[in-house]
Amino acid sequence: MKTAVELGAIDRYVVDPKDGVRNADLVVLATPVGTYDRHLTEWASCLKKGAIVTDVGSVKGLLVEQAERAMPAGVHFVGPIPLPARKRLA
Repeated sequence: MKTAVELGAIDRYVVDPKDGVRNADLVVLATPVGTYDRHLTEWASCLKKGAIVTDVGSVKGLLVEQAERAMPAGVHFVGPIPLPARKRLA
């Protein structure tokens, strides 16, 4: 991570995910979908009002319900449209 900063690939990094989501306007979950509920529950208190949370997982339904329950007031979970739905929209 230090090398990535030195090379200019990233501006900064954090070790604790709570520090990473704190004051973020946009949070993208890119963890195994089975960990979403745990992460969102742990991070919810760190999310600022007006933040948008989304994910890159391909499984929806229950995960969306869990994410929406974990979001504090004023924080929005926006699940991406699954690929088959995108094709139908085109």
